[in-house]
Amino acid sequence: MGKDQAESDHGAKFLRYALIGVLCIALAFIGVYGFRAVASFIYWQDEANQFQPIDGWMSPRYVVRSWQVPPQVVSDALGDRIEGGTPRTSLEEIAKARGVDVEEIIAILEAAIAAHQAKHP
Repeated sequence: MGKDQAESDHGAKFLRYALIGVLCIALAFIGVYGFRAVASFIYWQDEANQFQPIDGWMSPRYVVRSWQVPPQVVSDALGDRIEGGTPRTSLEEIAKARGVDVEEIIAILEAAIAAHQAKHP
């Protein structure tokens, strides 16, 4: 076996290991996000998690999923820009940032959801 053949074998081995590494990383990525998707699906299919009374610990995103309304309904109710955080920020934190009581935020959301449900039974 000549020098060129040995270098070629070494390059082929390196390429094979690199491809196996990339495949393992891709499989890990698919596994993690696949598990999260399945867990989320199972959680939201449980009737105990649907139509829960709105509470301060919930985020706007949680309210959207629990009450099965379009995100725009909650976004419009809370204003174009959710002051005090992101869609994952709790309603208590949003109320605190606005300087209002959390019950006021909850009442606004309940009214918006009721109006949406009246239009789209």
